[in-house]
Amino acid sequence: MFAVLVLVAGFYAVLHFVWESIIAPSVRLGIRFELFALRDRLRRLKIMQNGLTDGAYHSVEDGIHSALHILYDIDLPLLKLLENAIRKDEKLQERIRKRQALVADSGCDELNEIMRAVQKIVEKTAVINSGGWLVLYIVPLMPLAIFCHKVFSPIANILYAPKSEVDRLLPESSVDFCPA
Repeated sequence: MFAVLVLVAGFYAVLHFVWESIIAPSVRLGIRFELFALRDRLRRLKIMQNGLTDGAYHSVEDGIHSALHILYDIDLPLLKLLENAIRKDEKLQERIRKRQALVADSGCDELNEIMRAVQKIVEKTAVINSGGWLVLYIVPLMPLAIFCHKVFSPIANILYAPKSEVDRLLPESSVDFCPA
């Protein structure tokens, strides 16, 4: 039994190594290039469209630069941490709302499209950077969690059922566990 446990742990270690050392860095490099392409598209848009305000342009450009800066750190726990920090800071929330309004009110569909593309890329990055945990540890345990949920779900009904009904539902037993 211990040998099987060691083999499974070794298998997971190899999978984790392959994911974190080969697959994820390659995908992150492609993501980085996608962000650079979006930044170039944004700059071309600024040159071609005179009606684009500097505030809207800089809001999107700053978002792209932030994504590039923290590309290797973006994962699900970091996103949750940042969400909680933003929720606690009213001034930051107001600044974020103003920047969102600048982009939304710019009247430029392509600018909004670029921002949505950046958001999708950051979502993909969070999955890639969390992938070692998601793919190797959480997803394989999901069937076990679902099984346990289904098996344990009747416990509340059993506990709230009258004892006489529980006794009636139980199968006949030839062993008396509580001799009186």
